Amino acid sequence: RGGGGAGRGTGAGAGVMEPPKWPASPGRRAPRDDDFDARERARRQREHRAAAAEARMRAMQQRHEGAAQMQQPQQPQQPQQQQQQHQQQEQREEQPRVGPQKLHSEGPRAVAMDTSPPVPASAAPTESRRAPADPAPTGGAPNAGFVARALARATGSGELGHGTSTEIFNLVFGTEPNASIVSAWSCQGVGFAGPAGGEDDASAAASLCLLQKHGGPCGVLAPLNALLLRHLMFPAGRPRAAGLHTGGEFPRFTDSERAVALARALADTMWRAGSAERGVLCALNPEAPELADVAHLLRGEVTCSPEDELAVWDSAASTCALSSPEALARLVVVREVHSLPELVQLAARWVAPSLRSGVGALLVLLSVVLSRGGAEACASDRDPEDVRAGAPLVTQPFGHCSQEVVGLMLTGRCVGNVFDGDIDVGGGFKMRGVAGDVDVGFLTLLESLSYCTVGDFLKHPRWPVWVVGSESHYSVCCSLMPLAGAGVEGGDDQDAAGQFERKLKRAFDSRDQAGGGFVEPSALPAILEDSKLHMSDADKATLGESGIVLWGDFVTRAKELAGFDESGSGPSSERELRLSLWHLNGLAKRAPAGAVAAGGATAASARPLPTATRVELVVPPKFTPGKISAADADLEEALRRSAAEASAAADGSSPGTGALSQVHSQLSDVLRTRWPRAQCSWSGAAPSIV
Repeated sequence: RGGGGAGRGTGAGAGVMEPPKWPASPGRRAPRDDDFDARERARRQREHRAAAAEARMRAMQQRHEGAAQMQQPQQPQQPQQQQQQHQQQEQREEQPRVGPQKLHSEGPRAVAMDTSPPVPASAAPTESRRAPADPAPTGGAPNAGFVARALARATGSGELGHGTSTEIFNLVFGTEPNASIVSAWSCQGVGFAGPAGGEDDASAAASLCLLQKHGGPCGVLAPLNALLLRHLMFPAGRPRAAGLHTGGEFPRFTDSERAVALARALADTMWRAGSAERGVLCALNPEAPELADVAHLLRGEVTCSPEDELAVWDSAASTCALSSPEALARLVVVREVHSLPELVQLAARWVAPSLRSGVGALLVLLSVVLSRGGAEACASDRDPEDVRAGAPLVTQPFGHCSQEVVGLMLTGRCVGNVFDGDIDVGGGFKMRGVAGDVDVGFLTLLESLSYCTVGDFLKHPRWPVWVVGSESHYSVCCSLMPLAGAGVEGGDDQDAAGQFERKLKRAFDSRDQAGGGFVEPSALPAILEDSKLHMSDADKATLGESGIVLWGDFVTRAKELAGFDESGSGPSSERELRLSLWHLNGLAKRAPAGAVAAGGATAASARPLPTATRVELVVPPKFTPGKISAADADLEEALRRSAAEASAAADGSSPGTGALSQVHSQLSDVLRTRWPRAQCSWSGAAPSIV
């Protein structure tokens, strides 16, 4: 693959490699002609001839203007001599290849793309490879098409090589892909169900959902939707409007604001996966003969309504399907940039038309994998067992995204674990987790079932937006107010005692490699230093007298030293928390009675659309026995009665304990993993996380 590991850079500035010279050694196999697409060769030949024609015209103009100053009669023949020299040089350097493969980035993150540099303007192709040329320029200005294509190559654009496309395809779908899964992933674009805005808050919130037509791609769409909401609700790092968390109106957005936020979310995802150094974006190739019917859409030449455009894409679904590595290499072009603003512009103008196609979600997945560095870099992030077993990112038999896809979209690393940091389990084996703070978090129903424990990084992201996971689906939950997270000091959702305990927990877990809730006494000084807490030698000896330091004993003594007693009666510990959250589910389904879908559809007979539900969350203070007042009991009973009524309205039955537990408890249990003791209520149908 393009030069192997020996040619990779190792220094700080070795981000982009020079193309290797063939043949570099007697034992190295030069690429064969059948490794490259014949259409690409013909295109380069036409561009070279157009450039040569332009150079000859400019030379003739210069000779005409400077004829009086020329002293050598052979001077007019110099461009022809230069042309012959370039022909000979091209024959020596490019036989038997068409173009080198260029390695981007360094180490295991090298991505092979066919990005041959343009030949100098004065060079002409050899006669043996001559093909019909583009019309020659008719003036001093160069051919516009040639300039556009040269600019594309200069920014790292090109088709995927056959080897790279095979590796990426096998990583995503496996070496023995399921045809029905690949077909389903070829029918899922990235877009909204209707125009922005709505008559009420629920329909306005639902209009921000990325529409998911069927199960499977939610692991790509939900993280992208969460980042989109982050850019809409908190532009420039500030809340969009004050007072939203106290019952204010849900903000309305325009179609252009949604499109810009989607481009920023896509660029952020690729930039994070590229270690804040680069980003790679994939799009459909408008030059591919199979895509001739939609080439005008890919070039942005849209003259029809959004509904008609979707109809065109639906009719071309079979021709756009990326059903094999060969189709991937033939129909997809990639572009790499090394600037986040340029990446945003590229996502908004170059990639946006391809996202509306049936392979939009798949293009996003391919882009983030390539931004990470390809199959080899993703394999270095994953657990060794999954790599040895050849487990694909899209699992069989249902075509759902693995947790590694969600981890790659949220953290930039292809990890399936949700705890903080890496855990060394001995024998040179490490379980990789979340390395640091993230913009958007993750909560899961599986934690409430004691299958896993989500770490502090994902529970407290920089912005109050979370991807919500269930056994079979991913959705999104967000708040319209800043909360206590990585980027907020003293957030409104946590009292002083809670923030202090969270700081202690993060420092303790960083030394608790086994995740068992205990550390060795030798780790205690480092934990105290990270927590900025002073503890006497006598206290240290008492905590470690049994040979280990338990988390419960440590946090109890630390709170006593900081002025918080175990009953929670310290500063600000009795403040009640009230939050308004929005749960968005992009999976298209028929809205039950009372639910509000995108566009304001409320009838059960309406076409399947995304849904949005406002959730009122109340977290009472940490009470001690005997302190629960009658008012608190009345509040709990009112919340239970409201949820029971919503359950009865949803299934047409009378309210009861069983129906309440089955219908409303899943989202409540998920939220309690973030806010213990939380009590949830909503109007209308209960939100669904499946």
